[in-house]
Amino acid sequence: MHKFLFLFLAFNIGSAAFADVDAVGDHFEDWLNYERQFAESRILDNISPQRARRGAVIASPSKHNPNYYYHWVRDGALVMDIWMRRLEGYPSRLSNANLEALMWDFVHFTEYGQHIPALSGLGEPRYDVDGFPNQEPWGRPQNDGPALRASLLIRFAYYLIGNGQIEVVKSKLWPVIMNDLYYTGDQVSVPSFDLWEEIKGDHFYTRVACREALLLGSDLAAALGDYGRSGWYSTQAQIAQSLALDHVNVQRQQIIENTNRVDGIWYKDSGLDVASLLALLHTTRKPILNLNDQVVMSTINKIEQSFNSIYPINRRFSDLGASIGRYPEDTYYNGNPWFLATFAFAEYYYRLGDRAKGDGYMKRGAFHAHRKGHMSEQMDKQSGYMLSAEDLTWSYAAFLTALEARQKYTSNKR
Repeated sequence: MHKFLFLFLAFNIGSAAFADVDAVGDHFEDWLNYERQFAESRILDNISPQRARRGAVIASPSKHNPNYYYHWVRDGALVMDIWMRRLEGYPSRLSNANLEALMWDFVHFTEYGQHIPALSGLGEPRYDVDGFPNQEPWGRPQNDGPALRASLLIRFAYYLIGNGQIEVVKSKLWPVIMNDLYYTGDQVSVPSFDLWEEIKGDHFYTRVACREALLLGSDLAAALGDYGRSGWYSTQAQIAQSLALDHVNVQRQQIIENTNRVDGIWYKDSGLDVASLLALLHTTRKPILNLNDQVVMSTINKIEQSFNSIYPINRRFSDLGASIGRYPEDTYYNGNPWFLATFAFAEYYYRLGDRAKGDGYMKRGAFHAHRKGHMSEQMDKQSGYMLSAEDLTWSYAAFLTALEARQKYTSNKR
């Protein structure tokens, strides 16, 4: 029996993407096509669910152990990026009218929340599905969220302008964007919690997200004739850039994700974090570093090597790409690989033009996903079975952006 097929059946039957074929071998292309449709459907299921305000994007349908039935600002922006990409020209089974409706629902949900007092203002990390800011004790503020959301809505604004709707942008969308941009620019040098909600301090991911939002905002403000705001956004973007580059340690040949800790966990000694890669993948319109930059490539290599050494499944199934987690010292759910982190590595290598290596990480995801296509937040580092929040919306979004990068690589090779 083929080696891949044997491992696939023996290890993951009943929980893998395919229980009766070699999904990481001959049928990999079939799996990618199937999973694309499944992922899009699951994302749609997690937008505006029953009894939620329209435009809410739940992180997961899971309500217990863990409860992820909330709208996280960060997750919402990254998930809605999937539909914005389709409006920008990526093939979709949805009509532009349906895609626009999804985006406007998101805009209205955002606008509603912006006008409700929150414990950390627009830095509030998550909202209940009715649109009200969550009041539970949490790691707040989280300043990457408004920046990511502003960048997304700026792209929507350009789409509308391109379709002759500049007055709609000025009256209905620009005010929402300005709220996020003002907060982002005002807080650009203020410590906040990181995207994993664990450390309050300075973060490469947050700084890079803020920089892109402010640069895009400066361009849009100028296009709308708002030159005063355009200049201020540009000035604040330069501050964000300087702060972000402080995380690039040339001597260590590594991006140090978290610095100047003032609160939260204290045991992240390595400085390695897949968030540093996510920062670059999530800000491709105004990149701060090239993906083939020597320090970037060194950081990626160090992250992969660290997870190869600490995750038993990487040693047992070495024919696949490595499973990737958040950071080596992670203890959440005992510290495991995440689908979104593994797919981020796939996207990275596709963007570099290394399809074979990118496919290795995608096959790792296929190997550990449910046979019907479901993806949770994590995969157990010992057994490989999925755990934590089921149907994590960000897992599906990460798969789809990686797949898009793969398809662009294939098209460019023709």
